Parts: sequence; structure tokens; C-alpha cells
Amino acid sequence: MRIAIDYTAAIRQGAGIGAYVRNLVTAMLAQDTSNQYTLLTSGRPNRERPFPEVENARGRSLLIPDRYLNVLWYRWQVPFSPTLFSGPVDIYHCPDIALPPLCKKVRKVVTIHDLAFLEHPEFAVPSSRLIYAKWFLKR
Repeated sequence: MRIAIDYTAAIRQGAGIGAYVRNLVTAMLAQDTSNQYTLLTSGRPNRERPFPEVENARGRSLLIPDRYLNVLWYRWQVPFSPTLFSGPVDIYHCPDIALPPLCKKVRKVVTIHDLAFLEHPEFAVPSSRLIYAKWFLKR
């Protein structure tokens, strides 16, 4: 199976969801040598947070700045095929709440870590709460 994973948080964030994504991918790659993984990121790996170096995984950095990706995907809802960046895939996993609008032919998995902003909106940043509810959870 060909699996694409949004690895952006793993590259950009040292803790939190970034640590979760790095640990998840590391554990999956340690146990699974038969599937092929493509790790997609809009950030560039560095010495502290590189792409894993294993036979069945490869990293791909998108050359489009986040600002433009956010407008294309979340404001304009322009669907894209992960195959543009990764080659053919069977599953696209977004390990953070922000699943981009993928073409309908790709099976999708999204991980949502926290819905506290719905139960306790008084503790959430108003602009973040609006963005999460309007753009991410809608899909």
C-alpha cells in the first residue's frame, strides 16, 4: 500500500502535535516494512527534525509557501491530488485537524486531537475557534 502522510507538524513543531507525528511515523516505520510511505511537508527538514531515513519512506517538501497553500486549500477549497507531490497513493493521512481538500479518489484519514474549543469556547482563542469550526470540522 502507498501511504502519504502530512509531515509538516513533525518538521515545524518541536513538541505537541509535532512530537506526536514524529513518534507515530517512527513507530509505524519500525513495525511496517512492506508499505511505502511518502512524508509530505510544506517546511524544510533540518538537523533537529529530519525526514526518517528508511528504505520504505521518502520525504517530499512542497515548494509552495504556507500562506499560498492556506489560501488555495482552506479559503478557496481548491481540491488537489496528493499524487502531484508524492506519486500515486492509496491513503492520505493528515495527523492534524487541517485536512486539505483532497480529490475524491483518495481515501483519507484525519486525526483530531482536541475538541475542547467546542465544549469550552470561552477558553479558546476566538479566531482559532472560528477557523477550526468553519474550515476544518466542516469536512
